[in-house]
Amino acid sequence: YGNKMLYKLNDSKKWEQVFVLESGTTYSPQFLTVTPDSIVWTFDDQNVYRYIEDKWKLYESGFDLASDVVTCHVYTENGDLLCGHGLRGIPPGEREDKGLSIRIGSEWQNDTKFGNTELLNVYQFAKMPDGEIMALTDGGYKQYYNYSWEKIDSVFVYNQYDMLFEEDETMWIASYYGLIEHAEDDYTLHIPFDEDKDIPVYNLSLVDEEYLYMQLLSGDIISFDGDIWETVTGSNSLINDFAVDDNLMIWAASQVSLAYWDKELNRFVDVVELDNGRFVYIDEQGKIWSSGHGNTGYFENGVWNSIPELSDYASDAISTSIDGRVALNVFDSEREEFFGLFEYRPQTMGVSHNEYRPEPLISTVNHPNPFNAITTITFELPKASNVSISVYSISGQLVKTIAEKRFPAGKNNVVWNSTSDTGRKLASGLYIYRIIAGSSVASGKMLLLR
Repeated sequence: YGNKMLYKLNDSKKWEQVFVLESGTTYSPQFLTVTPDSIVWTFDDQNVYRYIEDKWKLYESGFDLASDVVTCHVYTENGDLLCGHGLRGIPPGEREDKGLSIRIGSEWQNDTKFGNTELLNVYQFAKMPDGEIMALTDGGYKQYYNYSWEKIDSVFVYNQYDMLFEEDETMWIASYYGLIEHAEDDYTLHIPFDEDKDIPVYNLSLVDEEYLYMQLLSGDIISFDGDIWETVTGSNSLINDFAVDDNLMIWAASQVSLAYWDKELNRFVDVVELDNGRFVYIDEQGKIWSSGHGNTGYFENGVWNSIPELSDYASDAISTSIDGRVALNVFDSEREEFFGLFEYRPQTMGVSHNEYRPEPLISTVNHPNPFNAITTITFELPKASNVSISVYSISGQLVKTIAEKRFPAGKNNVVWNSTSDTGRKLASGLYIYRIIAGSSVASGKMLLLR
């Protein structure tokens, strides 16, 4: 491009002028970019244009998503993206009433009313077992399914902080008053440790439909199984969010780090430094996502993977779709300036019909887990392969090479006695084992408790 002009390289390898922007000193192309749908875009300080059907066309949108703070978002079962723009803690007369934005395909819609359902400010989303989505708004709870909204009159809770659903659609709500259970239009208030006063509950996490974890104002993380309350971690007022993985390991984002709770040491052990860690999220692949200013990424197989594109930002909301896409809203360090909504799409490979393509490991597991001194790692190979089996600390340091040899097809077992390569007994904590067979890799987590 040149001053006010855009050019295209034709089949004769010559540049031809294809578009002249409107006259004026500011009407110069600011960038050219190609989106995944192969559409080319440009911007001239005033308007956005896209090259479609062999022509540059003005792109008109009814709103500017980047100017409206996205405080919560979620993917639907159809892969559409819902974004709420409501800020909590704002007096009613000062709320911006930005409504809800929905991206269907590549097109955005924004409104404060869908059908007969009003959505002036949206503060939180939660997925329901049947694929529907519950939204907390300043007008109560609204339910979304198949492009339609419905107000849920049977649910209304003041001073709500978090919500989640069990498979039977029982709804749990963290509130100022305590833990609220909503099932079949009935409410039950559970006050931690059966105190005779209201106890605020924040940040819920559910594991195996059995253990419900929550955070108290003191920073304590406690569990509740429907009858018994139990304190799981000690007080840590620096914790901003937490999540519990399938091994009942508690991960926390604090003012200074992403950390996990070590039962033996009775404290949180730092994994990576974070400047004001804002959230913890565990996706379906077991990646542990978190964000602090200048360091947003995920922890996997003992390694922290930082996203370079977000090195100048911080995020406090994340959502993932069933096809692996990840959406994050981004702010400055003080959460005073909103920079937009970032989406990452996984690189997908076409199906290969090469008969020599590597085959994946069928399965891998270790038992017992947690274990005291010895655990057996079981894995199954589709064919005989040269295999390397290694153990790493939670910080990614190699501590033990268990085996490097050829294993037969089928089920195989190796034993690890919780020692390092030098024969030293290792301390209690979370360890990662990694199995490499050709170009196939499998891994798992092991919790050593001495």
